[in-house]
Amino acid sequence: MSLPGTKLFFSWEVPNSKGAEMPKHALVVKAELTAELIDIAEQELSKLQSAVDGLIQPIEVGENIVMWVNEEGLLREDLDINYLGTAIYREMYNPVPPIMGDIVFTGGADENGNTKSLEQVDIAELTEITRRAKESLHI
Repeated sequence: MSLPGTKLFFSWEVPNSKGAEMPKHALVVKAELTAELIDIAEQELSKLQSAVDGLIQPIEVGENIVMWVNEEGLLREDLDINYLGTAIYREMYNPVPPIMGDIVFTGGADENGNTKSLEQVDIAELTEITRRAKESLHI
């Protein structure tokens, strides 16, 4: 993904001399269209499930981007529609039901099937897309 003129809002951390694990960045986009960067390097499954408030379902939305959603979102009455997630999903797989609740964007999978960190350029673009969506929907 690339958005012309988008600044990079986040910087990578480097491992310390003791060999600490590199962060694995993921971007949580709440139903009210706020974005939060999280590190899922440790306890990945737990953090993804916590972010979407339940069981997770991956949806590939780009060559190197996966959108994680609540697997039971349509069955839960306590989750609001996520307009950004729904718009992205419908762009790829029309027609589809709405995406409910918070979503998480990560990088794709590596050669071993492990989730990769979201690239800085993708973080910046998704953050900007979220901001624009919130602005246009007056949320």
